[in-house]
Amino acid sequence: TYYAHASSPNLYVHTLLLKEGDHALEPLVFKGLPSDVDFTTVSTGDPSVSCMSGPVSLPEKSPPNATSPPESFVSICHSVLPERVKVPPGGTFEATYAYAVSTSASPVPVSLCSSLLSSALSSPSALRSQHEDTWSALGKPSITTSNETLNELIKGTLTSLRSTMHPDHPYPPSPGGTSTNGYFGLFFWDSDLWIASSLLLLNPSLSLQSSLYRVSRISSSLSRASSLGHLGCMVPWQSGGSGHDLSLAPFANEPEQHVTSAAILLIENLESVGVDVPGAKELVLCAADFWSGRMDGEGGIEGVVGPDEFGTGGVGKREGGGVAYKGVKDNPYTNVGARRVLEYAYRLTGEPKYKEKAELVRVLYDEGGDYHPQYVDFPDHQIRTSGGDVKQADVTMMAWPWDYDYETDETLRNDLDYYSNRYASGGPGMTESITCVGNLRAGSFPLAREAFNRQLKFAQPQFGIWTETEDPAVHKSDMGCYNFMTGAGGFIQSIVHGYGGIRIARGRVEVTMKLDGEVFDGLALENFVFRGNTFTARGTESGGDLELELTSSTYIAIQCFNNRPLFVCPTFRCTLFNGC
Repeated sequence: TYYAHASSPNLYVHTLLLKEGDHALEPLVFKGLPSDVDFTTVSTGDPSVSCMSGPVSLPEKSPPNATSPPESFVSICHSVLPERVKVPPGGTFEATYAYAVSTSASPVPVSLCSSLLSSALSSPSALRSQHEDTWSALGKPSITTSNETLNELIKGTLTSLRSTMHPDHPYPPSPGGTSTNGYFGLFFWDSDLWIASSLLLLNPSLSLQSSLYRVSRISSSLSRASSLGHLGCMVPWQSGGSGHDLSLAPFANEPEQHVTSAAILLIENLESVGVDVPGAKELVLCAADFWSGRMDGEGGIEGVVGPDEFGTGGVGKREGGGVAYKGVKDNPYTNVGARRVLEYAYRLTGEPKYKEKAELVRVLYDEGGDYHPQYVDFPDHQIRTSGGDVKQADVTMMAWPWDYDYETDETLRNDLDYYSNRYASGGPGMTESITCVGNLRAGSFPLAREAFNRQLKFAQPQFGIWTETEDPAVHKSDMGCYNFMTGAGGFIQSIVHGYGGIRIARGRVEVTMKLDGEVFDGLALENFVFRGNTFTARGTESGGDLELELTSSTYIAIQCFNNRPLFVCPTFRCTLFNGC
């Protein structure tokens, strides 16, 4: 058996069981060692342990005038297997070996890495039980449907998502997770909006790590905004260890400023479900200052690119030389996110300036067509630049995750219809996830079902590995990001916030299950976490029940969806009926 230990970071365990016979074991040889670390073998004086250590020779590059990250060092120690094992008739040979990895910002004795290895192997049975206990706790919050095939995909997807984050590792998950070097392991809006948010009500301690990273790198966000002539904090589109902008295509990524709002939304939602993010207020206000400075006198925001990266605004000259996308004006997705940041800042401070700015934000709306154009001069500019195609869900994301209050009862439906025929082939699976959630909110079950089933084409057989495109070979440069955690997160959200109907809204959670027997006619969201308590919602097409276990002193009000109070009590079980 092989496993990456769940509670001990950077420890890989191999348990070997041999039956009777004379066994020759091949020595461990590291193949394909990273070329960016200058490894040398280091003697430990212990023949059962082999170690190597060295500095990173290709450190993270920093933008001009930014503080360079410290030099990094890596050590790897592993057990030495016996060359030959003879097992007598009727006997067995069992042993546990391991690999330990340590990284640091200064040279440290390799003995620290070897000590980690020795400590881990001092009690192999305890090592395995700790691993299993950790996974058992992680897996207690669960999602189960009446579709057994789908349940296998859900279980595997949650395992992959949980494997990308660790409660003691304050870094966001990358789109390629821990199993690939896709996108060089950098952090995007994917980290906050799609991946970490998918576990918000299941494993909030994992989701928290993204926000801790954003808060601790506030100086990099300040620097990024300043470098582009803006006030406040602009979260870099792509970043790594230092938090500085490391965009792979700077000319295209500079206007993708909506990542700032995505980072703040995760912080706000963590607060809503009862998870404190130390130091977050400073980043929230700094981001609000950024959006305040980006607005013109009429509440418009110019020079941005939304999630649809085909809506570029054309190419223009950059300050300091070179070219970059000019961006578009008043992308509703971007502006709604900016408004949400400003509203959150007002809620935290009570300062009128944030409220005034939030109320001023312009959300582009075509009253005659009762829909939201993607930006000023849409679709004409889009037709000139991309033939009218839209790369991925953009405007339709206003419903979820931004929880937009639509102008009429039909506006969301009209947005979904308008953009459904404009999505380019080969786009990412999250478009289908969002289309599913949106159609369920708009009451269109057949269209939601079609979108839900289309997203399943992005899960590759035989282990349900998610890829960014239906054809996993399209993104050859990054291996298609096996496993593509962004799409995995979108899939989970389509169940939790789509068919489960869960809405996180400023200190409360609403559950409105919307089940479709042609997808699954039963859904159980068990042991979800909310403000130190757990709740379980189970439903079928004909009805359901809701359980709440209060494991803290918090009292929670439960309401029917016609807003009539149902219960305010410390413990309860109720049957849901008549839309309640």
